[in-house]
Amino acid sequence: MWFTILLSIVALLLVLVLGMVLYLRKNYGILEKCGYPVVKPMFVFGSGPFNMHKTNCIEIDTSRQERYGNIFGAYAVTQPWVYISDPEMIKQICIKDFDHFPGHQLVFQDKKFKSLDSTEGPEWKELRKAMSPVFTSGKLKGMISLMDGALDNMITYLNKEVKVNPEIYAKFLFSRLALDIIGLTAFSVNLNCFENEKNPIFLANQEANAEFRIKSFSESVMFNAIMGFSGIFGEMDFVNSGIIKLWDHVRRIQNERTASGQKHGDFVDRLLEMKTSLVKSGLISEDQVTAQGMIFFLAGYDTTSRGMGALLYFLSKNPEEYDILQDEIDSVDGDNFNHDTIADLPYLEASLKEAMRLLPAISRNDRKCVKDWEYKGFTIKKGTCVGLLNYVVHHNPDYWPEPELFKPERFLKENSGNIIPCSYLPFGAGPRACIGERFAMVEMKIAIAKLLQNFKIEATSENKLKFCKGDMFGGTHDDMKYKFIPRK
Repeated sequence: MWFTILLSIVALLLVLVLGMVLYLRKNYGILEKCGYPVVKPMFVFGSGPFNMHKTNCIEIDTSRQERYGNIFGAYAVTQPWVYISDPEMIKQICIKDFDHFPGHQLVFQDKKFKSLDSTEGPEWKELRKAMSPVFTSGKLKGMISLMDGALDNMITYLNKEVKVNPEIYAKFLFSRLALDIIGLTAFSVNLNCFENEKNPIFLANQEANAEFRIKSFSESVMFNAIMGFSGIFGEMDFVNSGIIKLWDHVRRIQNERTASGQKHGDFVDRLLEMKTSLVKSGLISEDQVTAQGMIFFLAGYDTTSRGMGALLYFLSKNPEEYDILQDEIDSVDGDNFNHDTIADLPYLEASLKEAMRLLPAISRNDRKCVKDWEYKGFTIKKGTCVGLLNYVVHHNPDYWPEPELFKPERFLKENSGNIIPCSYLPFGAGPRACIGERFAMVEMKIAIAKLLQNFKIEATSENKLKFCKGDMFGGTHDDMKYKFIPRK
């Protein structure tokens, strides 16, 4: 009798194991039929890599592109992914056939935190339409004068600090500046993060933007599972305590503005207008309107600070280009930087774009295929995730001659015709490109102009580019220290 029971238990376990194996392998073979090479999956564990804590997305994407080409497939456990670094195909996916790839795979699931980048369909269209007026040329002109307070905070801090220690980390400097600018221009709040590091919004933003890195083999296995199991994103969310705190701060600012009855013409006023109009449609909740303010802090903080940091790095390594840029900045009235004077600095804009080509804040992006797609013999099936390899595209000599060299002239107006569409992707492409791109560019240009107007910047011994291990998204690198010398 006991033998029969034991045999039944063993048989049941075998059936369960077999069922799990079949489930995990259910999608294997789908990619192999679609016309591109595939990173072979290992039993039920997918295509890996399984040592993510010892590598990063830049190393993985670069090595795989070199081996498999500009389009290849891989399995994250059971989930099929197609990775693309061909500009023509990226253009087709992001722009021409947008209806096949309308949204992202990696998004907030809780509707309370669903900002523009986490939505799709009618919900996304309503939010995009409502937020677009915030970033018109007219609005940007008005924002520049508001940036002065944040720039003054930075210059005041540097003038005082360099007397004690002229060597300052780029991330320390630009993260505080970026948040000060967002606070003043979008929320009419002077955070002054240089003097008030215990500001709760600054602390919440640091917590929300804490770098996600895989630190061990067990975390690597877990990350593969999260990326791979179908439906797991409906059960898990990536909202950390910092994001929750930021949301609470935005809601508090909204409530205070409503109670005061004041109008500042900023992003908060726009949020209150959106609350009145969008919530009536039934598509957008009042909580989601607040989330749009939260994402302004999140998206504007890290990406712009890293863009400015990238430019400092390449200027410090390229003195000839530094001198050209310095001469251009010195040629305009530095006491009166405005929308027009910033527009008269083409080499500054070209330098920033070239820095973001070499070091994009987002090394890979994603899309989700919602209906079968075919293009030039390649097929992507419904339900497949798509990875867009920004860093790989930016460093491909087929699209960028001498891709590792810092050459701002690539982006000057007379050379713009040489740039292949969708080969430059720091802000994405198509309808889902970053809505705040123009705001970010104006912010970075005026900040760098003001900085170089006041200081000569030199590299230090810690000025080495070293990408962080375990980073599967952003291509983060160790912070770099520069020497700031006041200019007379």
